[in-house]
This record gives sequence, structure tokens and C-alpha cells, in this order.
Amino acid sequence: MRQPRYRFSAILRDQDVVGVIGMWSLPGFCFIEHVAIADAFRSAGLGQRALRAVQRHAVDPVVLDVEPFGTDFFAARRVTFYRRLGFHYCGHPVTLPPYAGKTTEPSNLMAWPMALDEASRVQVVETIEREIYGLHPLIPRHRAV
Repeated sequence: MRQPRYRFSAILRDQDVVGVIGMWSLPGFCFIEHVAIADAFRSAGLGQRALRAVQRHAVDPVVLDVEPFGTDFFAARRVTFYRRLGFHYCGHPVTLPPYAGKTTEPSNLMAWPMALDEASRVQVVETIEREIYGLHPLIPRHRAV
């Protein structure tokens, strides 16, 4: 939370916090790391309104990661949700560093307003690794492409 490029915002309905969105302002793009809406308020359009606000105010492309389409019902539902907002699904899996205590799982990037080609996808992953996770660019690492 102390990172100057990280923003964590509440999603409000009236005066109640019903969700959160966490995002990074990185060189060349905005990376949405978290979007969550409380179960009782899902399907009420709040997540859509929050992401539309991000899109309206974004000066750079917006990127987020999702579980690979077809992994399960909820992954497919999330991909469909973001597609309705104009995000483009990148069908090539990427592996981002896991959170403490979690296992490494492949994910897929989605980008707005344009699709990511291979070079852009690699650059986005390298930027996330360097800027968020502090990984040194010269240290060899496994790349899932």
C-alpha cells in the first residue's frame, strides 16, 4: 500500500463498501491486480461501473490477468465479463510470480483497448516482474509462452 504507483480503491454502493479494486500505474500501462465485489452485490453492475471508470480515466492501456478460459465455470464467466467491457483475451498463458504461500499457476492476460501481440505480452510480463515483484531482468527465469 505504500507503493506510490499502487492504488487501492473502494467500490461503494450508497455509503457501503461493496468491493475493491487494486491497480498499478506501470511504465506504458495500468495493471489491474485485484477486482472483488462482495457476493451479495454481484451481478448488480458495480464491477462493470468501476472498470468503466478506470477505462474513462486511463491514459495508458489497461491490462489484467485471469485464469485461463475453460479452466472452470468461474474463469469462463470472468473472461466473458471482461470481454463485454472491450478487453481482448490473450490465448497464450503467462506465469506471474505467486503470492507468498501460493503455488505458481498459469494465467492469461487481457488488455484494453487493444490486443497484445507476443512482443507486447512478453514486455508486459517483464514489466510486472520488475516493477511489482522486484525481479532483476538479467536473472534467468522460466517463461511460460
